[in-house]
Amino acid sequence: MATTVFFTSGTTLAIPSDYQATGATWYAVGAGGGGSFCGGGGGGEYRAITAPTYTQSASRTCQIGAGGACAPGSNAPAGTFTQLLADDNSTVALKANGGAGATFNSATAAAGGTGGTGAGGNANGGAGGLVGSVANAAPGTGGGGAGGPSGVGGAGGACAATSGASTGGAGGGGSNGGAAGVGQVSTAGQNGTAGGNGVGGSGGGAGGASTSTPGNGSPGTAGTGAGGGGGGAGSSLNGNGGAGATGNIWTQTSNSATAGPGGGGGGSGGNGNATTGGAGGPGGLYGGGAGGIGNFGTTNPAASSAAQGIIVLIYTPGAAAPVWGASELIGPGPRVRPGLGPSARHVEMFQSSLPFQPIVFPPAQGSTLPVMGVG
Repeated sequence: MATTVFFTSGTTLAIPSDYQATGATWYAVGAGGGGSFCGGGGGGEYRAITAPTYTQSASRTCQIGAGGACAPGSNAPAGTFTQLLADDNSTVALKANGGAGATFNSATAAAGGTGGTGAGGNANGGAGGLVGSVANAAPGTGGGGAGGPSGVGGAGGACAATSGASTGGAGGGGSNGGAAGVGQVSTAGQNGTAGGNGVGGSGGGAGGASTSTPGNGSPGTAGTGAGGGGGGAGSSLNGNGGAGATGNIWTQTSNSATAGPGGGGGGSGGNGNATTGGAGGPGGLYGGGAGGIGNFGTTNPAASSAAQGIIVLIYTPGAAAPVWGASELIGPGPRVRPGLGPSARHVEMFQSSLPFQPIVFPPAQGSTLPVMGVG
């Protein structure tokens, strides 16, 4: 039966003592990018490798990607890559790049993660939603969903609001082959739009209602792919974007915890009369991009970060490597005494495995030949 292990922190990881390359697959998801005014961040890339050789019980260098923080008044940082080195602990075996962070006050969409290492599987992260207006009243666009085994991440929903409009934010993108977030148009007083569904056709969070105060977007719900959060309604308080959902396509053997590529966060609403901007929705674990921030007001929201990356190992356990000379074997067959190295052990195993006992023939009387043994 296969064993599944999650690696979500640290700079090294331990290769399992019963690891074997045959049938093993390593997966990686890069971290999501942060959101800014008005754009959402890109989702993390997905990569995989199959049957790599690793030394049992060895420690190998890795990096778990860190999600980019939202930055209301400046360019948001990108998510960092998730990476595992090969058995030589020098060559890059697996690398999933993080999504780009949104550029402050720019109509340029933040790109999803792409260009990593790993031929066993590859799906780019979804891009952050395209910003149609950078006026102070504009809503935030959705963050991109992370890529996964079922396909690329969905793009965050785009916005095309005009200055002075009270407009809800756009939904985040679904992950792992999910749909793009629903885009927003420039009609004043609109609700936020829904997040993109997962690949199974559901999971997108509902948009916030303009009749509510503050009209926050609903979070996405986990499924075969994670849906993005809904956009916040454009009210006097500016609704927050909903959180992207956590993916659940993998189950860890030790504790039945689930994980997978995450959905993008929803963008917050925009309103020219509000002094406080709503917070973009955080990206879903793992690798979801953060939603964009609407209405760059005099008071800006607390940062909602994009999601970190993850490494996942699925393998079929094999026999653990023997420890030379560590103990004696009890019973028939070869005996290993403490301190014997491999070469000495091989000699003893050969001697003890003979199917006969040597027969000793003494030399003839008066002969000078040595005693000979045959079997």
